[in-house]
Amino acid sequence: RLAEYGLIGKERILAGTGSILWPTAEALKLAGFRVNRGERTDRPSLALLRHSLILAEIRLMYELKGAKWTCERALRNEFTDHLPDGLAIFPEGDQVLVEVELTAKESNRLRNIMLTNLESGDYLINYWTTPETFSAVEKQRLNLPKSYQDRVCIHLLPEEVYV
Repeated sequence: RLAEYGLIGKERILAGTGSILWPTAEALKLAGFRVNRGERTDRPSLALLRHSLILAEIRLMYELKGAKWTCERALRNEFTDHLPDGLAIFPEGDQVLVEVELTAKESNRLRNIMLTNLESGDYLINYWTTPETFSAVEKQRLNLPKSYQDRVCIHLLPEEVYV
């Protein structure tokens, strides 16, 4: 029904799976989110879809531990230089910015993102990486001041996200 009202796109993108749903620009506006001029709200690319599906799995892991999740889009007003993939807030008060690194970034860019996230508030930062991106993220973490290093935790993505 949402598709009939133009609020979602729906397509079977991946073989052997169900349909993938995504919100249209109209749905995002109805939900109170800003849609920037030229921003893509149509069918997701395969790379974006992979990132989104893995992030959804990671989000569930945080929510199962009692965290309240805030998505990237909802963080736009709070973070202007770099948008983390999500924010998990735990009942005891810990606030964890979540980043999923599926592809290697240039080292200075990755370090600048880390610094921007760390300097934006009293956040812990959790990086979720592939085996291929783990060492690049760890190298940049070790190049941070010691007080920042302790606030960055790097995890390998669980095996189930590759299925």
